[in-house]
Amino acid sequence: MRSAKRTAFSSGIVILLLSISVLLGYMTDLLWTHWEKQYYPVDFSQEIFSSAETYDLDPYIICALIKELSDFQSNHVSEEKRIGLMQLSEETFRILTEEHLGENLNSGLLYEPATNIRYGAYYLLYLTTCYESQEAIFAAYLCGREKVDGWYRDWQLNADFESAEFVIPDQETREKVTKIQRTIDKYKKLYDEKGEVLS
Repeated sequence: MRSAKRTAFSSGIVILLLSISVLLGYMTDLLWTHWEKQYYPVDFSQEIFSSAETYDLDPYIICALIKELSDFQSNHVSEEKRIGLMQLSEETFRILTEEHLGENLNSGLLYEPATNIRYGAYYLLYLTTCYESQEAIFAAYLCGREKVDGWYRDWQLNADFESAEFVIPDQETREKVTKIQRTIDKYKKLYDEKGEVLS
């Protein structure tokens, strides 16, 4: 009788400890996810989702670019004089607004989040028509088509297309592109896989 009571008590302790362990694991996961979402925010989600839908892009790609290029600072100006959330130069913006979209907007609007995101998304879409490689698309977004066109031409001339993938020859650009790709994966894991799709 006493042995049965001990067994029942031991079983109860084991179940209690397992329950506490599961609860602690769940709470730790919640806290970790909360911290990660602070580091990988989705500020300007309405503008991001709207532009992604307009140009048929993955919204997490836009989030990742904004995170890595401006850290969601709409007034950010880089050393290369690129402006705003998606870091567009005044020259790129002029070409897009005059020659592509025919809107003839003032470059001062690059500081306005909705305009910056929309033009950044359009530029990204445009680059997808120039290159098949995601690495080349992001590289061109970062350092311009002229440089990447040269790299891409060299690759096309020398590549065995059945096995070779485009590799960015410049290490700094390659590392930046890899970081953007990792950040895209992080956004998808934090939001899309948990059912929190941007809207």
